[in-house]
Amino acid sequence: MYNDAVEELMSRFMKEHGVKAEQMTPDHARAVLKAIAESNEPRIRVYRSMLQLMGRLYRLRSGARGNE
Repeated sequence: MYNDAVEELMSRFMKEHGVKAEQMTPDHARAVLKAIAESNEPRIRVYRSMLQLMGRLYRLRSGARGNE
């Protein structure tokens, strides 16, 4: 579901900016990544939240202690 949502977002971005996949510049790619990161689309938001939670759980389990 996440991949479908990202594909839809990317297609919409390319149509709005009049670019094809072959014409995308690094600036375009950064703009797409920013749009994904800031998206309120439920399929993207839920997956992103799950990844953040997994990162927090990993830090807790690995015993990260800050500056040591």
